[in-house]
Amino acid sequence: ILRFDEKEKLTFGSVKVNDIKGEIDFLDVTFDASIHEEDDLNDLRHVTFHIASNQTILFHGARSSGKRTIFYLLNRFVSLQQGDIYIDQVKIQDFSEKVYRSNINYLTTRPFFYHGSIWRNLKLIHSSKEKIVSTLKQVGLYDYILSLPKGLQTEASSLPNREQYLLSLARLLLTDSEILVLYEFPNYLSGKDKNFIQSILMQLHGKKTILVFSANDDIRNVCDCVFEIERGSVTRDEA
Repeated sequence: ILRFDEKEKLTFGSVKVNDIKGEIDFLDVTFDASIHEEDDLNDLRHVTFHIASNQTILFHGARSSGKRTIFYLLNRFVSLQQGDIYIDQVKIQDFSEKVYRSNINYLTTRPFFYHGSIWRNLKLIHSSKEKIVSTLKQVGLYDYILSLPKGLQTEASSLPNREQYLLSLARLLLTDSEILVLYEFPNYLSGKDKNFIQSILMQLHGKKTILVFSANDDIRNVCDCVFEIERGSVTRDEA
C-alpha cells in the first residue's frame, strides 16, 4: 500500500518465512545510475555495510550523494546490478513478494492515500479500531481529527500537508512491519514536529529496525549509528 509504482518488472522468490528480524547487509553493491536516469538516481561504488536487527540508523548525505539509490534498491523499486543485499541472511530477491512487502514499509515526503476517508485508509491496514485510535493518539492527530466536522470520515487527501504526513506516519506504524523506512522530512514540518517524531522513534528503539534517510542530522542523537553517504560511497560513523 505504501510502495512506489514499480518502473520495471522485478522477480521474487519462494521464501515465505515471515518471522523476519530485520538484519540488513549490503555486500559490495555497485550501481550504474545511467540505466535509470529518469529516476534521478546516483551511482554507488562497492557499498558494504551491516545493520543489526532493531537498530535505528541514519543515512546522512547531501542531494545526489546516493541516498535515494540505496532507498530504491532496498525497497526493490529497481533491480540490483552488482553485489548482494540480504535481510536476515536471505537475498532480498529470494523472498516471496507478500513476505517482502509486508516486512518493509516506508514513508516519504509525498504521502499517497486511497480515495476515501481517514477511517477507510487506516482500516485497510489494521482492523482494530482500538489500535487505530491509539496510533492516531501516538502521532498527535486524534484530537485534531475529532475536531473536524466529519471526524474520522473526513477525506484523507483533504487534510493539510502536515496532517497528511502525520496520518501517513500513523499508517506506517499500523503496518507493524519489522523494517520501517523514513525518507527525508518535509520542509513544512516545524522543529516541534520533528522533535515529536524523534520521541516516537525513541519509543520504537530496540523494537524495530528503523532506517532514516536525511540530508540533515537532526535525529543523530536517537540513532545507534550514522552511515555517511558521499559520492556513492558509505562510511560508518557511530552516533
